[in-house]
Amino acid sequence: MARPEEIITAIRLHHGCGIRIRDSHHIGTVRWRRLTRVGDVGAVKMGAAAGPERFYKHIQLYGFGSTDQRGLPGETRGLVRIPGRWAASSIGSMAIGQEVGVTPLQVVSMMSAIATTGSILRALVAGVTPPNQDTSASSFIPSSSAG
Repeated sequence: MARPEEIITAIRLHHGCGIRIRDSHHIGTVRWRRLTRVGDVGAVKMGAAAGPERFYKHIQLYGFGSTDQRGLPGETRGLVRIPGRWAASSIGSMAIGQEVGVTPLQVVSMMSAIATTGSILRALVAGVTPPNQDTSASSFIPSSSAG
């Protein structure tokens, strides 16, 4: 969405994407690679800079709005609307985690992508072994869904 060396000015109060955003503290000017420091104002600016189609594409790349295709009991797609159904304020709201619903498994997948610098690893769901049953250790190699 932005190059890591691009600079963003994250002021405490911002009117954009049809919403008013206020951060709890002044951040000032930082580079995008320091995104963890830009707060809600920075997140809204980044979403607005991406635009609806590109922002939605990144939402999908993280796996939000779709299932993991494992057929796990109770697995849902979460709640993500297509850009044609967004309000004027939706991109700003979604950039700070509102107007979307994600599952715990989707959050784990997103965090794996951040931790591995872009590779989304399929989460391993382990079963519970009842007490007094013999178990043998097994190992696995995580598979990446992003080549």
